[in-house]
Amino acid sequence: MKSLSFKYFPKKYIIILTIALCSSQQVMSQSSFKRAIGQTDFYNRGNSIKQTLDSGYIVAGRTVSFDGGGVQAYLVKTDANGNTLWSKNYGESGSEEAESITLLNDGGFAFTGYSNSVGSGKRDVYLVRTDKSGDTLWTKVFGGQGIDGGKSIDATNDNGFIITGETYSYGKGTVNAYLIKTNENGDTAWTRVFGGNGIEQGNSVQQTKDGGYIITGRTNSFGAGDYDVYLIRTDDKGNKLWMQTFGGTGSEEGNSVKQTDDGGYIITGYTKSYGQGGADVFIVRTDKSGNQIWTQSFGGGTDDFGQDIEQTRDGGFIMAGYTNSFGNGMEAYLIRMDEAGNSIWEYTYGEKSDDFGNSVCQTNDGGFVIGGSTVRSSDGPTAEKIKNVYLIKTDVSGK
Repeated sequence: MKSLSFKYFPKKYIIILTIALCSSQQVMSQSSFKRAIGQTDFYNRGNSIKQTLDSGYIVAGRTVSFDGGGVQAYLVKTDANGNTLWSKNYGESGSEEAESITLLNDGGFAFTGYSNSVGSGKRDVYLVRTDKSGDTLWTKVFGGQGIDGGKSIDATNDNGFIITGETYSYGKGTVNAYLIKTNENGDTAWTRVFGGNGIEQGNSVQQTKDGGYIITGRTNSFGAGDYDVYLIRTDDKGNKLWMQTFGGTGSEEGNSVKQTDDGGYIITGYTKSYGQGGADVFIVRTDKSGNQIWTQSFGGGTDDFGQDIEQTRDGGFIMAGYTNSFGNGMEAYLIRMDEAGNSIWEYTYGEKSDDFGNSVCQTNDGGFVIGGSTVRSSDGPTAEKIKNVYLIKTDVSGK
């Protein structure tokens, strides 16, 4: 691993990033900035960020108020400089969370996550469609009598949606990877489950160039170790074309997958089989059939995790995650790699709080935008922990 560079910001600007895919829309990026967005007196978490058609940003996650308002799904919309334009809550009497968001052609949004307020089971996959102002157009839930949840969503070529997550309700194992295809109104077109006799989870899904789907997550039914990175390729009807696993005798998990320009795939997650110690960031590059081309691990003596990855316009890769090995406590972690997975530069962002990096997008000027939330202590005698949603825009060198 190449030498690590560090970048620190004042405590009020500490960043964590969260689960998401960035928009492929090419828009003019703004100068570098750091912003707290949305409400600042709640326990908020950002799980997904996208750059919007107006060059601003949308973050999806959850909010928990201290006045007994409960857990609700949460969207925050900003302008191009990260200034909050609006924030909206979604949910009923139970708990809801938005795990992943996708942009729609009309400027609106669709997000997936989980809900235990509505549906037929203990927890169900949650799908909400909004207009460009965040107002709900419709809500759908999917699942059976057990615990089910959505982790990742992508808008499909037919104006519908593809969702992956996990299901305890269906399949022959304890937990199975869950794939749901809907039409543009959120009505079920088909569902699929994948797994063996153990535990499988789907963490990330993307529609491929031929109209099929690629999914990554984790499995302990197949592979070499405790858990392994799980990679599934399907056709446009969700029928499995092939499956691959990656890992050693320890535990591995895939958190993000994207199709690369050559038709192959790039995955990030973590490994406990390889690297320096504890968990390490794990990067896997495959060909179009899922055969391993190379793997890389990054990290230090404690725990480091990869949460989101995408191919950069020069053919390399950018990875967002979090690290407890470098910096001051748990910090956001950003790694820029060449096409062979070799580190070009690495930065951490944070100070004396827990900060997690899970989402990244290359902007039109060649820099990067990342977003999420950070934990801080509130003022006053109770000194409660407050988690706020933040954005950071970097230059091409990650500064």
